[in-house]
Amino acid sequence: MGNMTVVKALANTFVCNSTASTFNSGRMIRILNTGTTVGLVTIRDAANTILGTVWVANNNSELFIEKSASDTLESNVASALVGVSVSRGSIS
Repeated sequence: MGNMTVVKALANTFVCNSTASTFNSGRMIRILNTGTTVGLVTIRDAANTILGTVWVANNNSELFIEKSASDTLESNVASALVGVSVSRGSIS
């Protein structure tokens, strides 16, 4: 068996929508898009400056965003994007 990535949830899952969230001050956030529309996630720092944006493909696509504890995430879709603070590791 090869290496396997392990993801440990550190908090509850939240909807990622137009309300900015630190996701419990998480540093690694797993974002899942369960909808049929591609979603845009905006990353902002504590001063509300946009640090970057990333598109999340539709139909159960996921990605991981690494950020500072005070950075926030928000999206352009109402409820299809969900996120959770996680830690990652691997098993050999």
